[in-house]
Amino acid sequence: MKKIITLLFLMSFLCVGSIAQELVGNSFYLMEDKTTTGTGTIFKNGPTENYRFEVTFTGSITALTVRLNGGLSDDTLFPEETYTLDADDIAAGKAAFTGSNTYVNFVQAEIVTLTGTGTVTIKYSKF
Repeated sequence: MKKIITLLFLMSFLCVGSIAQELVGNSFYLMEDKTTTGTGTIFKNGPTENYRFEVTFTGSITALTVRLNGGLSDDTLFPEETYTLDADDIAAGKAAFTGSNTYVNFVQAEIVTLTGTGTVTIKYSKF
């Protein structure tokens, strides 16, 4: 009986922890230190309509295009926005974009074009 009570306590603690993450977590790294083109992990962020997509990079990158894929389910994602960083963004090593009036439960970052060498990090914030 003691083992069952302990197990139930641990399960309830884990559930509260995941709910708290969902309720207070508004910013997530979709991709960190990526060095090649391709997609990142699909991330469940809960329903959101407005977001900020921040791209930072290091190294000698001369051209960079990124895309945010999103969807209501994780098995069907669609391109939400595609951004090609301009010369000022490249010189600064960062760029930020916002989107609104989109409804997605799942998001995924994608590096479409990467010319040069370096690492790319993409952060997603919902508001």
